[in-house]
Amino acid sequence: DLAYSNIVDGSSTNTLSGGKFSYDYDTMGASLELGQQFGTEEDKPLIPYVALIGDYVTNPDPNDENTGYLAGLKFGDKKVKGPGTWQAKALYRELERDAWLDFLPDSDFLGGRTNAKGYELILNYGLAKNVTLGLDYYNTEAIKGAKREQQLLQVDCVMKF
Repeated sequence: DLAYSNIVDGSSTNTLSGGKFSYDYDTMGASLELGQQFGTEEDKPLIPYVALIGDYVTNPDPNDENTGYLAGLKFGDKKVKGPGTWQAKALYRELERDAWLDFLPDSDFLGGRTNAKGYELILNYGLAKNVTLGLDYYNTEAIKGAKREQQLLQVDCVMKF
């Protein structure tokens, strides 16, 4: 048996019984990115790359509240690696209560909880070689139970050496 208190302090959103997880977390998942590059370095269109992205997870132990998915669109440059390059993502995800251990999800998506759904918008822009400016907006809420909502905007300036 795996005691919850012996693991990193999660958000306590998985199903517990006597301080231990009620289910095994032998979660299986798959990820996919289907993209298309347009133009060349010399003849670059306004949107040089477009991709559909997705993730799916399932925990076979519980009978319900055991799946999660992410679906989205990525467009702009394939990588932000210099001045004037950019990339945008629009993502929607749902992560049911027992699909994934609750100390593993994105800590910014409804505080890292499971039992969460919502969308994320990301924009990264190259200011100079090895310097990017990023904006990340989350709009999330609980799937079931107590009403819990969060809107979060993050601004990052990343410098690589």
